[in-house]
Amino acid sequence: MEQDPYEVLGVARDATAEEIKKAYRALARKWHPDRNPAPEAEATFKRVAAAFETLSDPHARARWHGAHDASRGGPPRRFLEEFTDAVERAEGLVFGLWLPAALGEARGRGAEAAVRFAAAILKHGATPPQPPEAAAAGRRRTRRFTRRVTVHIVYGPAWSPVQAHRPYGTQRWQIALYPQAFWEAGLREAVALDRAVAERLALQVAALLAAEAGVPHLAHGVSERTIAAAREADDALLARRLRNRLFWGLVVLACLCLLYAGFVHL
Repeated sequence: MEQDPYEVLGVARDATAEEIKKAYRALARKWHPDRNPAPEAEATFKRVAAAFETLSDPHARARWHGAHDASRGGPPRRFLEEFTDAVERAEGLVFGLWLPAALGEARGRGAEAAVRFAAAILKHGATPPQPPEAAAAGRRRTRRFTRRVTVHIVYGPAWSPVQAHRPYGTQRWQIALYPQAFWEAGLREAVALDRAVAERLALQVAALLAAEAGVPHLAHGVSERTIAAAREADDALLARRLRNRLFWGLVVLACLCLLYAGFVHL
């Protein structure tokens, strides 16, 4: 009987790629035949390796769920594979094109840019006006953001197609995409699925950027009040940065004056 790879590795079904890799490394060190002389070590190590091979590859993971969850009302294998491809394309579009262009001229923490980015997505859907080539500043901001964000697919029921949370004690965000929610919404065609995934991911990214600056959630639309709040958040940050620069500039100037005075009295 085929074993559940999640049970073999001891991880939850919503485990991220990092969590799966961490569990595999710990078990591989424990059960590797070269380090463990127990008779069952080799067989256990092979099960662990097979489970990791299934869960570490997004497409293999989708195929496994398609084969084991369809009988319980889950999306079929073909849809899960298409959903995996749609997520990969959405990440490339959002993080490679839309977000760098949106953050290219961002001020402060980029709250206003994030809100306007969300407004463009809500207005034009998954095909907003093509932005110009992203400026270097926009690409740098996007790289800093993506280092703090993990996008992963969660197989199971969800009340929302996309959810985000910050694990306790970390500075990283986790964006979870639920194929079950897209399946139940009737998004069966590849084109419609691509548009929906890209739009939902873009909105979640914009909401996270805005939330980090204290701007209200953007799920239900963007109003002028929201844009004004985002602008105020950026202005407040710029003002704090200016005060800090002036303070430390005065400190350095005072130190130089003291050094000069001591040199004159020598």
